[in-house]
Amino acid sequence: MKNFSRTIAAIIAITWLLSGATQIRAQGTAFTYQGRLADTGSPANGNYDLRFTVYDSTNSPGTIIAGPLTNAPTVVSNGLFTVKLDFGASVFTGAARWLEIAVRTNGSGAFATLTPRQHLTPTPYAIYAGGANAAGISGTLPATTLNGTYTNAVNFNNGANSFDGSFYGQFFGSSFIGGNFVGNFIGTGSGLADVWHTGGNLGTTAGVNFLGTTDNEPLQLHVNGQRVLRLEPVSDLTGFLPNVIGGKDNYVVPGTTGAFIGGGGGVGLSNTIASTEGVIAGGFLNHIEAGNAHASAIGGGFDNTIEFGAARSVIAGGHANRIGTNATGAVVSGGEVNDVLDGAFWGTIGGGFLNTIQPNASYSTIGGGVQNTIQTNASYSFIGGGSGNLILPTAAVSVIGGGFGNTNGGLWATIPGGYANVASGTFSFAAGHQAKARHDGAFVWADSTSADFVSTASDQFLVRASGGLFFYNGAPGVNVDQFNANNGDIGYALRFGIGSGEGIGSKRTPGGNQYGLDFYTQFTNRMAITQSGLVGIGTNNPAAALHVVGGGTTNLALKISNGGISVSGAGIGTSTPAFVHRASAANIEGGATHRTTITHPLTDGDHDAILIVTPNYNPGETGNILDTHPIGVFYNSSLSKWQIFHQDFAAVTTDAAYNVLVIKP
Repeated sequence: MKNFSRTIAAIIAITWLLSGATQIRAQGTAFTYQGRLADTGSPANGNYDLRFTVYDSTNSPGTIIAGPLTNAPTVVSNGLFTVKLDFGASVFTGAARWLEIAVRTNGSGAFATLTPRQHLTPTPYAIYAGGANAAGISGTLPATTLNGTYTNAVNFNNGANSFDGSFYGQFFGSSFIGGNFVGNFIGTGSGLADVWHTGGNLGTTAGVNFLGTTDNEPLQLHVNGQRVLRLEPVSDLTGFLPNVIGGKDNYVVPGTTGAFIGGGGGVGLSNTIASTEGVIAGGFLNHIEAGNAHASAIGGGFDNTIEFGAARSVIAGGHANRIGTNATGAVVSGGEVNDVLDGAFWGTIGGGFLNTIQPNASYSTIGGGVQNTIQTNASYSFIGGGSGNLILPTAAVSVIGGGFGNTNGGLWATIPGGYANVASGTFSFAAGHQAKARHDGAFVWADSTSADFVSTASDQFLVRASGGLFFYNGAPGVNVDQFNANNGDIGYALRFGIGSGEGIGSKRTPGGNQYGLDFYTQFTNRMAITQSGLVGIGTNNPAAALHVVGGGTTNLALKISNGGISVSGAGIGTSTPAFVHRASAANIEGGATHRTTITHPLTDGDHDAILIVTPNYNPGETGNILDTHPIGVFYNSSLSKWQIFHQDFAAVTTDAAYNVLVIKP
């Protein structure tokens, strides 16, 4: 590092130069400093970087008062240099100051600090200026040149005086006699009477001391030169009801009383109130219109509107929500583009998007969701949420819980949710997928099948369950016809198919097969089981465990009783079973056509049975054939069946019939 030394010239040119005893010229805060720089013992020549710092003392490190200032490059010729320094105002107005200089070769290396620090002393005129007689001062004095404490009393009692500007510091006087103050008091003002201090006041009396005005003019508060609060003194027939207007460019229409705007607004975005005692808490472009929309409120958001006549209504927030004309007491809690329209008083929308309560659908509610609508005059109705749900004008006092694309058109009708369901009958109910309850009192539930499931009559209960229908029950069981109304008609039965003639019923009223079961096909009772367990086929009044009637209710087709079988035309009135065997190509034995095999549960496998067989001449039946050949019977053990045979070995004729009487030993 180079070995620098320096010599301080005894020239410090301060810009506060005195040009006469009666005038001080403002010269700024810059001054000229001249010095001598030696490089390794010889006068320096060339360009150097010089750094200047003002300290409070020679102590190391000491406190920096101003700087550092760097002059680069500074021309040094034969060791001499001159620089202009400006450390700003208030640096040389009090205690003594020392200047520290550091130097380096232009643009390279670290600065080398020269010692010792140089004490900065005033010029003779500057010494004089510190104690100059005020009589010699004229012109305008900069505020920064006047400071310190004046201990003597000063009286401002000339009414012609005008004081323009800001007063800094403390004012300890007790009163002012005359004078005019324009500007601000800065300081505690602790000695002033009848003022409010920034640090608080003592000894105030409520109702006597106040901050405000006594004339009939608005009071405004400004921040950064702009209005942030306006208090308007207005009254109506009930008395004094001032308006409070906060925020930027918000507005209460003249003649409106008791209005409150908390904040928000902006240039071209003002909130406005035109009805008495309206409230807008914040946001922007919110409006309460004129015409008795009194005591209504908008909490925030933007572009929300309460129209005239909608007294005591509320929009909590959101965007572009609206309460229409005369919709008294209506509420929109939030969301976007939700409307409670004209005359839908006490209507409520909880939130969501594009939901609408149409005119005169009073006392109705939409909880939320998207694009749900309660149409005109559908009062007392409710949509919980979902999307695209619709309550028609005919569906007052109706409900859609949620879901998508459901339509309620029935008075007191209900759709709990689901998709594309319709309830259009009074007291109807539709749920699931594409359930259509189109009749009064109809209950329709449809599974996920993509097809309409539609009621066909009033008071139906319809369920479409493609995966099966299951009832899980306790001790009481699953009860059908709980109130014993079935009178034996299939109309009260458990039926298979809409309007079908097939079903099972139980007559619960007196008479007939009471408490039994009746089985229907084609709307006709085909079989009955009595309460005691008798089974009748072709009769609903069976006389045996199994009572079969054919061709009418009096002709016996088959009767099983006490272990015996009775058939029409044989064994009637006896316990001996009998039947008719008819020869056919299937039972005439191949290779032995003179034999026909009997297949019957009474004879098959029973070689001990006794069979009595006679030809059966069966006029009116197939073939009208009478077998005139001598016949016999035998048990064919290889077949485990009985056979009828021609003793003359003649072939058995197809459709020949034989009476068979079976006796069990």
